[in-house]
Parts: sequence; C-alpha cells; structure tokens
Amino acid sequence: AVDNSAKEIGTRFDFKGTSAAIELKDKDITLIGDAEFQLDQIADVLRTWRDLGPALAVCTLGAAGALAILPSGRRITARGRRVDVIDTVAIADPIEIDVLQSLAPESALHQAEARSVIVVDSEAGYVRLAHPLYGEVRRKRMGALQRAALGRHISDAIASVNPQTPQQLVRRAVLISNSDRPDDAELLTAAANSALYLMDLRLAVDLAERAMECGDSIAARILYGFALLTAARAEEGEQVLRDTDAFVGQSAERGHIALLRAASLAWNLGRPADAGTYSTLLNPRRRTTD
Repeated sequence: AVDNSAKEIGTRFDFKGTSAAIELKDKDITLIGDAEFQLDQIADVLRTWRDLGPALAVCTLGAAGALAILPSGRRITARGRRVDVIDTVAIADPIEIDVLQSLAPESALHQAEARSVIVVDSEAGYVRLAHPLYGEVRRKRMGALQRAALGRHISDAIASVNPQTPQQLVRRAVLISNSDRPDDAELLTAAANSALYLMDLRLAVDLAERAMECGDSIAARILYGFALLTAARAEEGEQVLRDTDAFVGQSAERGHIALLRAASLAWNLGRPADAGTYSTLLNPRRRTTD
C-alpha cells in the first residue's frame, strides 16, 4: 500500500516539483511535504491503509503534531506540544538536528540560531548551545517536574530514530532517570551495555543496577556483576555473581558466571586457587577425568 501511495504522489499534478513523499521504515510511516496542505493531501492517500483493516490510522507530523483517521473516515488532528528550543538543548546538549526538528517548529530553530543562542553543526548533525552558561542558567530555572517531563519528551523523540547508536541509548536512559515513568528494564540493559562499550564505567554500573532492580532477571544480575568487575569494584562484583550463582541451578548462565568469577578471582583479586574451583565448569573433559 505504501508503494502504491508513493506512486500516486509521484504522478499527481498537485505534487509536481515539490518534496512531497511517503516513506515506510520498519513500522513507521513518514510524511514529507513543503506545506501543510500537501500533508493533508498525502493523508487522503493514506486512507487506503485504513481500508486494509486497521481500526485507527495515525500519522505523526513532527513538531506540527499528529493526525488520525477513524474507521468512519473522520479525521482528528492534535497539535504538537510547544517546546522551548533553548530548554530542550540545555537538557540534552548537544542534541541531534533531526531529533530537535521533530520537537520544535522550524521557525523557532531559525530564530534561536539568528540570536546566536544555539550553534548548528550541519556536518556533524548536532545542535549545541553557543555557551555552556546558557544551559546552566536554564537548567537551574527549571522545576523538577518540568525537567522530568522535558527529559521524557526528548527520550521519546530519540527513540523514534532507527537504528539507535550506543550514545543515544545511554542518553535515553539518563533522560528518563528522574521522570515519573516506570523504569524500562530492556532500555536500561541496552544502555548499560552501551555505557560499557563507551567505557563510561561509573554510568554502566548505575544503569546495570537499575536494570537489575526493575527487572531482577538473571541476565541483569550478571550484567551488574560484570559492570562492577570492569569498574575495578571486584569484591562487589564477586559478591553479586556469587549470590546469582547460588540460585541459577544447572543452566547456561552458570557457565557464564563461572567464567567471569574465575577471571576476576585470578586476575583482579589475586586468588588463583579459588579461581581453580571453577575450572571444572569451564572444562567438561577435565570434570569427567577427575
């Protein structure tokens, strides 16, 4: 249906010479147009999607808001939430250009740039504040609820970017750390792994601990223990892995835990004799001969 809609847009006279287009990426439909009336016309083309069975067809329009087409054919529009450009950049400085464009009107970005409050680095794809003091002042003026809500809003905008980089996964988890939204164990686990990849070890420990507390899965416990070991907190990591090993039973995770504990005991803690007790778990041939 998207291919048919794209062909129709490409052949219609009222779209000739414009940037109007429709794109499907994963499960998201992106509408592109030079003016609001073109988006209205594209939405009419998308009514064919509703006829294929979905109870509701919703199209997001970036900072302009969103529109929905009900089964009856009735169209409902929702205005985009007004976002202050300076406050947004202050919370997530630097912020990706496409993310900021999805949150704030183009005119607001142009105005902030003209006032030399923000700097747009088109080559790198980021927007940053012209001076760090701007961000410090704006953050101090925000209330806790405002800051949490804005952080959640920016995190949601970053989540719409596919695929997400390790830096973006970490940023999303940090942005929602003070919000009223329940922790997302899957996001925290991915962010903790990303922080380890980026060698931000203190943040990796924090994110892994939060993932363990909200998910309490074996994988999250192992990740937390590994993060502690990597952050030179070997005694704490050994304790977490030892406690986890006590209730995993005979499972694939036990071999993973044994590998981490043996390496840490031998190298980090200087206890090679204790490390040897896990060699039978890592070498089945030796276990049978002994």
